[in-house]
Amino acid sequence: MLRFLSGVARTSVCVKEHTMSMTELEKQYSSPLHKLLPFFEQSRNGWKNKCREGKKDIKRLKNQVQKLGRSRELWKQAAQERAREIQRLRRELEAEKM
Repeated sequence: MLRFLSGVARTSVCVKEHTMSMTELEKQYSSPLHKLLPFFEQSRNGWKNKCREGKKDIKRLKNQVQKLGRSRELWKQAAQERAREIQRLRRELEAEKM
């Protein structure tokens, strides 16, 4: 029996909120169970991996946004300092002209 069904009795298949007996499962699908179970496991593993990759992307993008925000603040502070310095130098220049 497959890993994801190891805790379930051989007479039924549990999927969170829905339990189905093996006979109901056999009636619902025309393919034999020995072919369906590996397919279902592969399908489950596929969406789990896709979900993990999506979460990694989300985390990477959040970190990137945070890093860009910090960088923007540093550049903004530097620009404000330069603007203040320019104003000070202009005032000094005006004072020297008079």
